[in-house]
Amino acid sequence: MDIVVIGLEGSERLRRFLGESGCNAHRTLPGTLADRLVQGVILFDDGQANLYHTLGHEYARVRFLGVPLIVVADPDRIMDSERLYAAGAACVCASHVSDTEILSEIQTRCTTSSLEPEIRVQLVEPLIEAARVALGEMAHTELTARAVYRQAHPVMLGELAAMLALKSARVGSLVLDVTDRTALALTRRVLGETRHVTDHAIVHDCIGEIANVIAGQAKALLAESAFRFTFATPTILSAAGAHAARTLPGNDYAVVAFCSDAGEFALQWGRR
Repeated sequence: MDIVVIGLEGSERLRRFLGESGCNAHRTLPGTLADRLVQGVILFDDGQANLYHTLGHEYARVRFLGVPLIVVADPDRIMDSERLYAAGAACVCASHVSDTEILSEIQTRCTTSSLEPEIRVQLVEPLIEAARVALGEMAHTELTARAVYRQAHPVMLGELAAMLALKSARVGSLVLDVTDRTALALTRRVLGETRHVTDHAIVHDCIGEIANVIAGQAKALLAESAFRFTFATPTILSAAGAHAARTLPGNDYAVVAFCSDAGEFALQWGRR
């Protein structure tokens, strides 16, 4: 497993333990598409900064990677564990918890795995190109693929999603996941607005149209492949809160996480 360990106090001991356990411990998250798939992030509280602010910042960086974020902190600092879970923690561990237990939490909660090379070439690369063309033409936005992985238990990764039903050899879905912030930024660019957009219906329509264009580009690119498909009008999904996990239909999704100057987002291709 590849695990990112963030923080100083206590983290060196855990890094040594992870290495001895056959894991690869990293200090930072990958900024661009990497061969290795990060499968968990562990945040050690150093007792200095605002823990909730730090957690929120790290959660914003990992939410589209589909990995569990584990917080390790002094018991006095985690009295309000509900607030930590609300800020994005998948699990909260007191600092006296053993390294074995922390690793077990990652292994238990991680539901991602690597995609087969042929799937990455035949399906994922056309999806990346479709998103690049659509966002470039519609929103003048350049994007970078940050991570590619398989998700066994798919959920919405942002607060807002546009889901299109697909019909191919197997029924499936194409889902564009965005945060509220990214959705607003993309809407302003698509509409050429310089002012803040406040109408949620406009934002929803815009994200739906972006998903529609991405699907159209992907359909053209995949027309001669085993993944050729037709698609229906997008349905807009909204999570109940910033960290709510809304389950998506199906149980086998290929996910591409992107970063851009408009914000982070993801494309999910699922089969039912």
